[in-house]
Amino acid sequence: MKHRFPLLGVVCVLWLGAGSASAEVVRFHYAPKDASGNMALIPGPNGAAGERSAWLGGAREPYQHLPAPTHIVTFRHPNTNQNVHVPMTFPQGTPRILTLSDRIQYNWSGYQVTARFLPSGAVETIYNNGVLRPVSFQ
Repeated sequence: MKHRFPLLGVVCVLWLGAGSASAEVVRFHYAPKDASGNMALIPGPNGAAGERSAWLGGAREPYQHLPAPTHIVTFRHPNTNQNVHVPMTFPQGTPRILTLSDRIQYNWSGYQVTARFLPSGAVETIYNNGVLRPVSFQ
């Protein structure tokens, strides 16, 4: 009987937290603007700057707030082999960087910014604050 109480407590905490999970991901899409590697923001649904989606599923919806870039990052696009200059918003501090074949991820203890390279030559920037924390740009 006493072994059931810890399990019941864990189940209750998970059940109560499931309805209020507000983790989210915000995406912005940039396409090549000119031969110099400059990129232009491509509006998302309904003309919004980007789109927001829940981390654990859910529909994507328009996201109106374009953050002010803190850096213009130059990447060698793996599909076009051209330099591209992408505006990105980074927090203070030094990130841990992970390089994959189609993306580069910057991690700051739970906050993550990803540059995902699309076959068309476009770049998608993805901002994720982690579980139970909505994305906010400050």
